[in-house]
Amino acid sequence: MPVYTLPELPYDYAALAPVISPEIIELHHDKHHAAYVKGANDTLEQLAEARDKESWGAVNGLEKNLWPSISPATSCTASTGRT
Repeated sequence: MPVYTLPELPYDYAALAPVISPEIIELHHDKHHAAYVKGANDTLEQLAEARDKESWGAVNGLEKNLWPSISPATSCTASTGRT
């Protein structure tokens, strides 16, 4: 089973200052990105457990959440790239 890892930053937190503060880089890398990695790994583990137990109710729940979250366009238009 693939496991995701949080990559190390190829630069110091302060390397992008003053455009992006070290605190923002640290927050996004160490908190946000780390949470996404953990969430992906937790999901993979839960799917593996469901497979092992042949318990597909949880997996079916994922599909149930999918359909209401997508819909055909009603009021948006495609971007033309023009201003």
